[in-house]
Amino acid sequence: MAQHDYIISNQTFPNTRADINNLASAIATNNSGTSAPTTQYAGQFWIDTTTTTWTLYIHDGTDDIQFATIDTSANTVNFTDSALDVVTDTTPQLGGNLDLNSSDITGTGNINITGTVTATSFSGDGSSLTGVGGDVVDDTTPQLGGNLDLNSNDITGTGNINITGTATVSGDLTVDTDTLKVDSANNRVGIKNSSPSHTLDISDTSTTAKTLRVGQSSGISTADATMIISNGGTGDAMLRFDYEGSNTDRARIGITGSGQNLKFFTAGNNERMRIDSSGVVMISTTNTNPVSSGGQGASFRASGQLSASQSADYVIQVNRDSDGGIVHILRSGGVVGSISVTSSSTAYNTSSDYRLKENVVEMTGATDRLKQLSPKRFNFITDADTTVDGFLAHEVSDIVPEAITGEKDAMRTEEYEITPAELDEEGNIITEAVMGIREVPDYQGIDQSKLVPLLVASLKEALTEIDNLKARVDTLEGN
Repeated sequence: MAQHDYIISNQTFPNTRADINNLASAIATNNSGTSAPTTQYAGQFWIDTTTTTWTLYIHDGTDDIQFATIDTSANTVNFTDSALDVVTDTTPQLGGNLDLNSSDITGTGNINITGTVTATSFSGDGSSLTGVGGDVVDDTTPQLGGNLDLNSNDITGTGNINITGTATVSGDLTVDTDTLKVDSANNRVGIKNSSPSHTLDISDTSTTAKTLRVGQSSGISTADATMIISNGGTGDAMLRFDYEGSNTDRARIGITGSGQNLKFFTAGNNERMRIDSSGVVMISTTNTNPVSSGGQGASFRASGQLSASQSADYVIQVNRDSDGGIVHILRSGGVVGSISVTSSSTAYNTSSDYRLKENVVEMTGATDRLKQLSPKRFNFITDADTTVDGFLAHEVSDIVPEAITGEKDAMRTEEYEITPAELDEEGNIITEAVMGIREVPDYQGIDQSKLVPLLVASLKEALTEIDNLKARVDTLEGN
């Protein structure tokens, strides 16, 4: 690949021979290169070899005009704007779409296409097409390549219409009135398995009751396994789940008409969660007051007991006051922690008010305890490429036990699925899953912030010792 200015300069013989060789190389390679020759002449060809598909240009004295592309991988040449006659070519090929330029394709031969023919219209009724007839009665497996336009005609017959996709009907649909009924006049859809049981009832028969019922017996009574979405005629909107009993033995989600609260109920009609009209979320409580009396209202509050034997509630409450957002963690007796957020900072707080504490004494012997700590460098098994600094929890547990959770080498049991449940095609359980019990490690954890008081106390002891030594040095230097 070479290019040349096609001028042999006056020069010594070795340079002249090299110049002639370069000229011959440019001629042999048709001025190939990744850009146009620096010196060009009208009528000159050159090849752009930037990619594996080369481009052949001819220079007209001003511009480079693309002549053809050469695919070096497929070993093909495609001419640009070619007006060549392909009549004598027995295997003509196109490098792109064929533009008819408003002309027709005519001839007495055949057009054989293995792909798809797309056309907006056909001329004629098709009667002259070989292999295509106007009547498909004798075809036992007729197929459509597109939508079927009935042109106001009906599909009639005693057979079945089997559709695996979606059927869209704009008018009334009646299929065996004992099974499926779409009644557009009464705005009602019903499905029943045997008269008069309805398994699905969607109705809008009045202005006060708009209901979706899924149940088992006639009328969808409260003794059924039932799902009801309705406004109930009471001004409330609700999703209700009833089973075998009175209306009080139900789980439901309801929006009250008066307060526009979204409420979540469990069996026994007990409210367990609420989202009120202002966006406050409450779980196991309806108290919207924030922890701080000066706050602007809680946006989230959750509470509950860790076990039946514990009478103290553990509460997480999120509220927003004039300074920003605060997350409070409480137990009976007061706040035990909080996360506060302002426009400029985030603080993670452990309750430290003196009114929450008793038996307060100064810490002593901190330096001796600090010397027992043994910091380590290590990597976690799941991240072999990252080395970190830290402690081994069991080594710290005897020195700062309040910083450690769990016990060394502790194990816990967990339930796991040995054999998965077997389901039928409709998702019903045929065989229950077989469960097993296994032991897994119950890992220890460390709250390294709990080491800070020990570090501060040890530093204070060290500073006191430094001050004493400085005083002794000053005394000795004075003498």
